[in-house]
Amino acid sequence: MAPKKVFIIFCLVVGSFSCLHAQSFRQKLELADQLYFLDAPTEAQDRKALELYEEVLSITPEPEESIGFVLACERAGNLYLTLRMQEKAKYWYSKGIELARAFGHSDTLVYSHHLYLGESYFGLNQFDSSLYHLEKAEKVQAALNQGKQPERLYNALGVYFFETGNFNRSISYFTKANSYVDVDDSNQLYARYSFLSNKASALYRLGRFDEAQSIYSDLLNFGINRDQILLNLANTHIEQNQGKEALLVLGQVNEGFGNRSLSYLNLKAKAWLQVNKLDSLEQTLETAEKLITDDFTNRKILQKAIFYTISGDLEVLRQNEKEALGLYQQAIEQLLPAFSSSGFMESPKEFPFGISFLSLFEVLTKKAEAAWKLYRKEKNKQWFELGVDTWESAFRLSSFISANYDNDEARVFLGDRVLEGYKSYLDGLFFLSSPQEKEITMKRIFSLSERSKAEALKIGRNQEAKKRKSQIPKSLIQEERNILYAISRTYQQQLNASSEDQIQDVEAELADLQVRLSRIREDFRKIDGFTEQKNREIDLEAIQESLGSDLSLMSFFLSEAHLFVFVISENSFEAKAIAFDQVPFDNLEIWLKGTRNPGSSSRWGTPEEIKAFSELVFGDFQRTLKRGDELLIVPHDILNSVPFELMPFEGEKLLLEVLPVTYQYSSWAILEASKAKKQSSFLAFAPFLGEEVETNSSGFARLPMSYTEVEDRKGQVLIGKDASREAFLSRAHQAGILHLATHAVASAEDPNEAFIAFYPEEEEFRVFAPELAFQDLQNTRLVYLSACETGAGVLSKSEGIISLARSLSIAGVDQLVFSQWISEDQVAAFIAKRFYRYLDRGESYSNSLRLAKMDLISDPKMAQFHHPFYWANFRVVGLPDSGSDGEWALWQIALVISLGLMLLLAGVVVLFRK
Repeated sequence: MAPKKVFIIFCLVVGSFSCLHAQSFRQKLELADQLYFLDAPTEAQDRKALELYEEVLSITPEPEESIGFVLACERAGNLYLTLRMQEKAKYWYSKGIELARAFGHSDTLVYSHHLYLGESYFGLNQFDSSLYHLEKAEKVQAALNQGKQPERLYNALGVYFFETGNFNRSISYFTKANSYVDVDDSNQLYARYSFLSNKASALYRLGRFDEAQSIYSDLLNFGINRDQILLNLANTHIEQNQGKEALLVLGQVNEGFGNRSLSYLNLKAKAWLQVNKLDSLEQTLETAEKLITDDFTNRKILQKAIFYTISGDLEVLRQNEKEALGLYQQAIEQLLPAFSSSGFMESPKEFPFGISFLSLFEVLTKKAEAAWKLYRKEKNKQWFELGVDTWESAFRLSSFISANYDNDEARVFLGDRVLEGYKSYLDGLFFLSSPQEKEITMKRIFSLSERSKAEALKIGRNQEAKKRKSQIPKSLIQEERNILYAISRTYQQQLNASSEDQIQDVEAELADLQVRLSRIREDFRKIDGFTEQKNREIDLEAIQESLGSDLSLMSFFLSEAHLFVFVISENSFEAKAIAFDQVPFDNLEIWLKGTRNPGSSSRWGTPEEIKAFSELVFGDFQRTLKRGDELLIVPHDILNSVPFELMPFEGEKLLLEVLPVTYQYSSWAILEASKAKKQSSFLAFAPFLGEEVETNSSGFARLPMSYTEVEDRKGQVLIGKDASREAFLSRAHQAGILHLATHAVASAEDPNEAFIAFYPEEEEFRVFAPELAFQDLQNTRLVYLSACETGAGVLSKSEGIISLARSLSIAGVDQLVFSQWISEDQVAAFIAKRFYRYLDRGESYSNSLRLAKMDLISDPKMAQFHHPFYWANFRVVGLPDSGSDGEWALWQIALVISLGLMLLLAGVVVLFRK
């Protein structure tokens, strides 16, 4: 037979075999699909379907068969998930993604693969991989606009950010997931239950207990997982240290469920601990230990970590600190699966992103405190050093997490929680140091206390600067800008919403925008170096060098037991720790109310009630403070609201009469403030000046004196319609000095709702705080906010007051003048006019403001405004800086140059005559 003929017959035989082989695989795939889609399959049927899928997927498909194979991979992964075999599920989801990529299919085909793979990685505590695949699915979802289980995806992302401590962001995702649920569809009741329950859990972690309890109470009527809801409700009471109330709620849990649930037993143990019923606590922990012993999987999980933490707490009460250290170490290892140690003398130095941060931070601080209790007992230095090492581990963790958060709210929340650890740490250092080490210890306490202040502001400011300098695509930055603009519009709609339906629609839109914003900022986080922060240590010597000979620094820190006061100059460091029981906080509060009450009898408020406090904080340091020409104050906690200039300082003289004062968020700002602002142009906005403002519907009154504030300035003044929101957004970055003579509204509930108002010609005439922080004002020398409450807002113990002024600091402004409470139009105009007059004569910002205030209270024509209510609200935040950009200062420079030339010329003439 001819070779060609033999070859043809061979091909026909092989082709027939391949055809039969392919037909066989198609039949197996169809049978596997039939088993997969059964309404109520048995485990045996699921395993048979898996066997068929794996047999089919063992061969390479033809191009026309590849879509079916990709879907078969997804179904095989789903079946393995139902059998709780996550590693094998991961394999098949990944295989499906590889096949889709190999055959050039769209990402929409593997949307579910990414979603389920992200959930699988999360279940295995592989958080970076989890987020990678969930974000892949989210990008596909954004392109699809509908279908493809969006609620499941957004819930999964919400769970991810909840577990990593970004609770604000998780709430946005849970809210968005719930927005896809039809409330009238009973088949979606369980999904609605899940999303609302998750949202409530995030709310209570943010301390919004009333909102969380309201949701949990509603969920009890769903008839779903009643016992679990009761556990969550009990947890809200535990977080508020309401052990008795928590036990009442836990008493409603089904006993059979409770005895099988480690979560239930942990909560009950915490409640017994809070009500000091140690016998009941021990019994509960014994039951919990049996559950852990019976768990043969040896998995490292959060509830085991909580069990070991509570057990450690019990040993501390028994004064068995070494046993407690061992238990706390076990808790740490449960929370950090990759961390293995040889014993409790080791603490973690590095952390992966995606851990249960707050739980780990809590157990690290408890371990540190237990080590120091041992040191008090045994006086063995190793326990002291172990405490220090563990505290530093805890704060290293918090700094790492904060830098990786994508929003200011999450960082502020974190900073406030972490501050409680700093308070314990600094008190411990103070109590445990020897008299010979006091000076070194106080310097260390100063550095640590400054490190705890305004870290969220520092990170936000640095990251905004990095955006401007990095190679981030302009399109991405513009997209962020567009979303922030849309969020501002939504806040305005929220203010104008009149019905419950409108409010719900606006809230759903806001949640959607916040999710989109998070997605953009997650892209920023992936840029090399974006989340890296400079050395966190506060260098005392560098601060002293920056202060120079003319400036003194006074910083405060409120710990659990002390008010620490530090006074620093170029060549000296002084400090004192005042016990809390010596600080007249009640008198301070009375005095503060007096300064804000124009009806009080004294023009200075009630000075008799503040003399004791003034003597405590100033008395020992007067000589040092008076050596400098100006004073920089870094307040803390409630002291952020104190106008220190009003305090008696030298006999009957107030500090206002002796020294100009500038305020600052933290001493790190002294080292990081820009020294060279290039722009010197002046730009002012006075939108509420024209007669037409009287008829506007915004609700804001005319400010007839606003032009008077800046009429003598050389520069551009935009008034009325020209002072629009659009003009501000497009031109503010070009100004060296930016003056805003307008209205502003602070928010005591949500700082993001605070805004500055411009001409109300359009619906969108406000610039809200988040958008304000996004502006590029790094080359602006000074922003003068002549508007009410621009320094008012929510008090954060770690950050200070979350205000519009702070948003401008994030935007890059180093120097700010603002008002802490309502200002009177005539007074605002007087102070601003005098401020600029003194600035033009070469005075610093703080001294210009001081002299303007002194002029006001000595002017008989302004006698009705002599009470501090009218003028003590204005303060400078930044660094004492000369007003060298003023006209008078320029004239002085010109005069010096002229004199120099004249002398030089005279010298030349003399030489010539010789």
